[in-house]
Amino acid sequence: MLIMAGVLCFLLGAVHSILGERMIFQPLRKEATYSLLKKYRGILWATWHLVTIFGACLGLYLLELAGMELPGDFPLFIVATMLLGALLVGIGTKGRHPGWIILLLIAILILIAN
Repeated sequence: MLIMAGVLCFLLGAVHSILGERMIFQPLRKEATYSLLKKYRGILWATWHLVTIFGACLGLYLLELAGMELPGDFPLFIVATMLLGALLVGIGTKGRHPGWIILLLIAILILIAN
């Protein structure tokens, strides 16, 4: 059951990102006439895809709980998740949203603790 739940986390994330890009962000890029949406488009995009990345990390955790031998140490998957999240928020907001700093700090702290 945990393996199936973990796999579903990956599938949900993939569908979430693909459909979000097609149905929300592509039209928003073309029709960004509302100033508020235009102003916050970057953080909306980054946050949308953070759900996918965090879901993949949860999926890996579920697979590990199910007894699957994953290559590498699980805390390093969390570090990778936080680094990807920092990158997304940094790119999506051109560094203007401080969330990327916190995500990066979390990754660094996990690396130090590990």
